Amino acid sequence: MKKVIFLWLITVLSIFYSNKPAEAKMKIFSASAGALVTGGGDIWTKPDQPADYVVTGAVPFNDTAGGYGVGGGVFFEARFIRFIGLEFDILFEYNKQWYNIDYNNGVAELKYSINYVNYRFPLLLKAVIPANIVRFSIEIGPEFVLSRHTGTDIEQTSGITISESTLKDIKSRFKSSEQNDVYFSAGLGFAFKVWKLSIPLNIRFAYNLTQPKEFEKRISSEINCTSQGCEIKSITCTASQTMDIHLMTGLAYDF
Repeated sequence: MKKVIFLWLITVLSIFYSNKPAEAKMKIFSASAGALVTGGGDIWTKPDQPADYVVTGAVPFNDTAGGYGVGGGVFFEARFIRFIGLEFDILFEYNKQWYNIDYNNGVAELKYSINYVNYRFPLLLKAVIPANIVRFSIEIGPEFVLSRHTGTDIEQTSGITISESTLKDIKSRFKSSEQNDVYFSAGLGFAFKVWKLSIPLNIRFAYNLTQPKEFEKRISSEINCTSQGCEIKSITCTASQTMDIHLMTGLAYDF
């Protein structure tokens, strides 16, 4: 019996090691390509205000604000010697951020919102841990983001009803501008393997490295303040976020 077990172990080990060079050769390079859908939350941090800044509530986005982003795109990932990866994505994302302010000394509350499309191009270096049914990865790298198709909107959320003509006039004074940014991105990923396909599931954090911190570089405004209160003549906010976190999934072909 011991001889049978011994011979069986020798046979298994010989098969395992005889296949090892061929397997290693096959795994020197592998790749995946596929499509992704994304969704998550955005944060706009409070800009640094100048020392003589005295208007505290009349200017939208002069403090911390939030929003969301949803979209999708395509990606390509190359893996070298199984454990090192490089991923490039082409993504588009619809973003919306909002900020509430009191209108006319609290008579009503208005919700100012900025909407725009981000075209995102992350280039990520990955540490890959392969397993039988799942491929785990840690990713880090720059992300180049172009904000385009910007727009604004204002809606009343509470208080005494503002006339349609007045609300239309307020909307005409609120604008947004496009911006190009570079983000630092990092994330965790899982790719569940099914035949020659894989289902990626990633969580990715991105921080905007190039968004200005200064108030006047993120918000340009013309405000007229009297004893009756402050009136916004015009205001333009940059269409960008300070940071975001997104969940991503999709379908890919492994080759």
